[in-house]
Amino acid sequence: MRLGAAGGTLSSGKGSLRKNTEFYLGQCREAAKQGVDLLCLPEFMLAMRMPIDHKTVPRLAFEVPGKEIAPFQAFAREHRMALCFSVLEKNREMVHNTAVLIDKHGELVGKYRKVHLAQPLEVWWGVTPGHDFPVYQLDNAKVAMNICMDSSALESARIPARKGAEILCLPIMGDHRASTCFSRHPHDFDIERWCMIQRMRAMDNHVYMVVSRNWVYGTGIFSPRGETLAVSGGTRLVWADVDLEDLPRCVGDATFKGMCWYERREPAYGALSGELMPDPFARQGGR
Repeated sequence: MRLGAAGGTLSSGKGSLRKNTEFYLGQCREAAKQGVDLLCLPEFMLAMRMPIDHKTVPRLAFEVPGKEIAPFQAFAREHRMALCFSVLEKNREMVHNTAVLIDKHGELVGKYRKVHLAQPLEVWWGVTPGHDFPVYQLDNAKVAMNICMDSSALESARIPARKGAEILCLPIMGDHRASTCFSRHPHDFDIERWCMIQRMRAMDNHVYMVVSRNWVYGTGIFSPRGETLAVSGGTRLVWADVDLEDLPRCVGDATFKGMCWYERREPAYGALSGELMPDPFARQGGR
């Protein structure tokens, strides 16, 4: 497969549904020229450069499926290219940050509602979290999705990986761990730390990470071998060819993935299911 990731937003001016749709369809067209099979686009991309707060979020949200994502379904159908991106989804009285997965026939294969909300903004905005990590069959690949803050929780990748995911698409604004400044001051962005996070997540869970960053820089493809296959230093689109059958192997020619899953001792992992959890408010530095 040729995996692609495209990042960025409108370069200037206020956004609108029409402007954002055309902008990201333009990125889709560039990816199609390069023969990309699966393209990941940014987080709630159709609302970028639009005022987002607790008053506007309900108005920016729409039902999925719906007419708002129909142009991307039509594009996927015409160009035989699968797409993944995140939108604000209206679900009765609730709003979710939802990633959608569209196959090369333009069909909505599935969606994923962000489990770990970005604190405190999405809570203030009234976004409702999801509760599971589905894995979908996309042609010959098993694909799952995370969104932004999910990256900070180890289980976000481990659970879909344990369910058989081979590719994990990640529309994302950024990751606080990619900063060298752990304080209340404005954070910087360290590309080395960023790539380390994505590479380790890919290697620990034996998945290909397809990461689309809203701010372009760091958008990339990362392999189960812990390699950076492609990363953006400013270009909006990157891609890499991968062979899902070519997995790292160890003694006896077993796949490292198979060995790691086989040797797991689930009864010893009680703390991961909520047992013996420490007080989350302990050691707050007196603040």
